[in-house]
Amino acid sequence: MNNRNVARGILIPVFIISLMIFNFTRIPGSDCIRPIHIVTFLAMGAAIGMLLMNIFTLLRNKEK
Repeated sequence: MNNRNVARGILIPVFIISLMIFNFTRIPGSDCIRPIHIVTFLAMGAAIGMLLMNIFTLLRNKEK
């Protein structure tokens, strides 16, 4: 895995996570759950899963 793929695999999920956090803080009415909250949490969870998968893959490849 070269450095460009590593950077892409780490930076894109980090960007998506930060975008979703910014989006969630801008949503008014956080006292009740609305469908946009669910979509935001699902997107953030998917991005966190991609980030963790890429980090584990990077660590596994460095051990070899």
